[in-house]
Amino acid sequence: MGVVTRRVVTFYSFKGGVGRTFALCDVAVYLARWGYRVLCVDFDLEAPGLDRYFDDWLKNDDSPGVLEILDTWARDASDDVISAQAIRVVDVPATDGRLAVMRSGRRGDDYVRRLHIVDWSKLFDQKSAGRRLEALRERWLEQFDFVLIDSRTGWSDVGAICTIHLPDILVTLFTPNEQSLQGAIAVADASKRGVAQLLLDRAPLRIVPVMTRVDKDEYEAQQQWTERLLTVMPRFVNDWDPQEDTPTGVLTEIVVPYVPYWAYGERLAAIRTEHVSSLSVSRSHETLASLLARGLSEAALLLKHRESYVAGAAVGQSAPTTLAPTVEYDLYLSYPSAQEQLARGLAEELRRRGVTVFFDKWALQPGDRWQDVLRNAQHRSRMFAVLLDGKSGPIQAQEIDALVQLAERRQARFVPVALSGFEGYPESVRQFHGIVAPRIPANHTLPTAVTEALGFPAPEVDVVALAEVLLPLALQR
Repeated sequence: MGVVTRRVVTFYSFKGGVGRTFALCDVAVYLARWGYRVLCVDFDLEAPGLDRYFDDWLKNDDSPGVLEILDTWARDASDDVISAQAIRVVDVPATDGRLAVMRSGRRGDDYVRRLHIVDWSKLFDQKSAGRRLEALRERWLEQFDFVLIDSRTGWSDVGAICTIHLPDILVTLFTPNEQSLQGAIAVADASKRGVAQLLLDRAPLRIVPVMTRVDKDEYEAQQQWTERLLTVMPRFVNDWDPQEDTPTGVLTEIVVPYVPYWAYGERLAAIRTEHVSSLSVSRSHETLASLLARGLSEAALLLKHRESYVAGAAVGQSAPTTLAPTVEYDLYLSYPSAQEQLARGLAEELRRRGVTVFFDKWALQPGDRWQDVLRNAQHRSRMFAVLLDGKSGPIQAQEIDALVQLAERRQARFVPVALSGFEGYPESVRQFHGIVAPRIPANHTLPTAVTEALGFPAPEVDVVALAEVLLPLALQR
């Protein structure tokens, strides 16, 4: 990716035994190998073990961790020194010092005693733990592109810190049984509500549901649970990629199969798997890592060209470079800001007819550089439909100049759509044969009193008819 947006990602499971820590560590290695600076934090204080996956690089390490940071808070002391000491670089091959780990704490004989005296209510009510936690989070994001949090299972104070206060993205893992599934759904919904109530400038929490330990040899059970997955979980994916087929497609792409080999010991598939097969743990983890690296954006591209999508996740790679030979969008929709409602309706009508549409409001995520997202989509679109009302602002004018240059350079179809005639439009646009948007007959227009009561003006453009005009052009190969 050309631009890196720093994020905190929590890996959570309602029940144990789902491969949560394994997935987190594998994803961390992929991200670090792709050029991102990654910190893994073991916040599963009651059942720690994240660092075991990195034993080969942390032998005899007795560094402090989360528990020691909490102790400084309890003593009203500064955690600057201890939190810096707690970050330990692990020199996993091909990561070039970009991967670091923070343990749950020192593992002496008194670990359990020190854990049991942590008074969470006192820390938050009297010791400003909320403010300190936010400051710690900010320091992490100054140093790292990704902070991956390993959370405790079930309902708990620590779990709420990990699923509400810390993350931008919550990866919730579950196995194919109702306890695990329903617990994951309940915590995901509660976390979304909790983030919305935070007195912080934080974007809505995005949820990535991952079903794990799926036995591919049990065909009937696999089909049954895949259907169950696709019934109850797409709404979470729909929050960050609402394109019609994307939620179900993404959910199946990141299902983690059950492979007995990985059930023994703490081994990293990202290191031990040389060739990624279509039905492998490493493939699922790599796909999940690429989604996170790309900010959960353009997931529809993953479903069409998975290898190119993954390749484009690396730092310094841009989608035009990695996906140049392949067109990903049938139609790129440009519109004046005053016509957003009309553009959205048109995009939805085209999508219902099978057109892959780039509509900026569907693609942009909090923290994205919108110029880069639009530029990348322009390079991967077969056709540009440009809505013109004679009142285009400077942003659309700049966008039109870029689209014209691309159309002249590489045979992309540029279709001006006049909402009020072509008079006064720039010569660069008028060189392309355009469409005059069809109008709704007067007797089909809602009464002004009704539309005013609803808070929007009576429609003038027949969106359905316009979609029918654009449809054969968008699908033409």
